[in-house]
Amino acid sequence: MHPHLLGRGGAEVRAEALARTLDAPLYAGFGAREHIDEDVEVRLAFEDSSLRRLCTSKIVRDFAGIVGWPAVAELRTFDVLVFSNEGATWYPPGVDQAVVRYQGSLDQAAYSRNDDFAGVKHRLMSALKRLTLPSTSAYPDVWVTPSTWTAREMERYLGVRADYICPPPIDVDAFNPRPLDEREGYYLTMSRLVDQKHVDEVIAAVEEVGARLVVAGEGPARERLEAQASDRVEFVGWVDGAEKRELLEDASGFLFAGRGEAFGIVTAEAMAAGTPVLAVASGHTQHQIPRECGIIVERGCLADAIRRYELDGIEGSAAEIHAHARALFDQTRFEQTIREAVDLACERAQLSRATLATSPASASEHQQRQSRASSDNH
Repeated sequence: MHPHLLGRGGAEVRAEALARTLDAPLYAGFGAREHIDEDVEVRLAFEDSSLRRLCTSKIVRDFAGIVGWPAVAELRTFDVLVFSNEGATWYPPGVDQAVVRYQGSLDQAAYSRNDDFAGVKHRLMSALKRLTLPSTSAYPDVWVTPSTWTAREMERYLGVRADYICPPPIDVDAFNPRPLDEREGYYLTMSRLVDQKHVDEVIAAVEEVGARLVVAGEGPARERLEAQASDRVEFVGWVDGAEKRELLEDASGFLFAGRGEAFGIVTAEAMAAGTPVLAVASGHTQHQIPRECGIIVERGCLADAIRRYELDGIEGSAAEIHAHARALFDQTRFEQTIREAVDLACERAQLSRATLATSPASASEHQQRQSRASSDNH
């Protein structure tokens, strides 16, 4: 279960991988099936909602999730539910359903970046989510998260600890990394073109050093970013598949300035292509990129990172960067971990049902026996 399918980013790649691993349908609220590969069955729970025409508003999507997911009756027919992020967790699972929650970054408007969202409506909705979202943390039997960063977010804001840290999978074998001295001489950034990705900082950095930049992605900030850029910067729109891999494999370096990334699927893909990552120290990105794979700098210093890279390079070769990605983001490792998480959730759900089946009197007698055993041991 995934909040919405309004584009294809790291969260959608992760939700798709979960459905494929478990051979299960992918439920989402609003959105379009085209954002998920055809081999995964997509069911849009809010497809007939009267709010559909307003779903471009985050406030509308949040409200629709809170009131809409509990009404999706067919979810009761499943033995196991896997929530992808918090947006779909407003559905209250049955007592006899096993629940896994794969939690990426929590809603940044409600938590770590609440100060970035102005307006009374956003502030009120964020306050409502902070008051109500923690109540859904009682539902999962097992928690999974893609990084230590999101594990810390969960502990800080929801008071729960991750059972598994499981990075999303990447088809590392699909990439054919070229030696760095045979690249095309441009830098690449790739993401949704929205404010929190800070693509404007990337553009400013390459303009400062006089480098070439290719910007891949679409979003509401594109027009503003194009107005900022000189002819050194080329916008190529949304890319995927072979075109995406080719851009990553030919780039001299990958630039990234996003804030508070839960994992960073595109930086992982850059490493799979053997491409050094030059990034701002924020979110999980600062922990994801070792010295042999790139350079991490404080915000505002991305131009300095480019200069350092062009002068001294990095410790690792393209082949070594590729090998690092293989070790961390292998698909088999992801599939094994998710299946293990589901098995554990089923085991814990069985234990919960057994506990519920125990009468109050029997439970009391069991506690008394435990107390006597403890006393005897002392």
